[in-house]
Amino acid sequence: MKIKLLAVLAVTSIALHSAALADSCPNCGLKNRSDDQACALGKTPLSRCETLGEYLKSDKELNSAYRKLTKQLDSPSLTVLKKTQREWIKWRDEKCEAAEVAANCTNGVCAGVNHDNCVVELTEKRTMELTEFAKKIPNAQASGFTFEKKYE
Repeated sequence: MKIKLLAVLAVTSIALHSAALADSCPNCGLKNRSDDQACALGKTPLSRCETLGEYLKSDKELNSAYRKLTKQLDSPSLTVLKKTQREWIKWRDEKCEAAEVAANCTNGVCAGVNHDNCVVELTEKRTMELTEFAKKIPNAQASGFTFEKKYE
């Protein structure tokens, strides 16, 4: 009796988890980086759909922090910030590609996991930097709005 109950609970749990994943990304086919993935990732830097919701939230916060900061800057500082932000995006994408390669995961279950987790994490960290810049504009201007390349 206990074994049957445990089996029913396990199947129910798996079904509920699968349904929750499907609801979080209704356009997803496979939730990995394989070529036949049918997921509406749009212009995101992600490779998997499972991280899409988390990324969209962190990207929205990043954009909000960026906009708040830009409203406080003069034109020359704004030019520097835009240039630095483009450099940060390129650096983030390269760093996250390297994280994926270092993970050495080529199967469909874990492919893209390290990459996408890296993208979300670095996006959140850059948001914190931009938020701090907005609190200390002179320091931010003096630093050229640089990003910390050491954060892991």
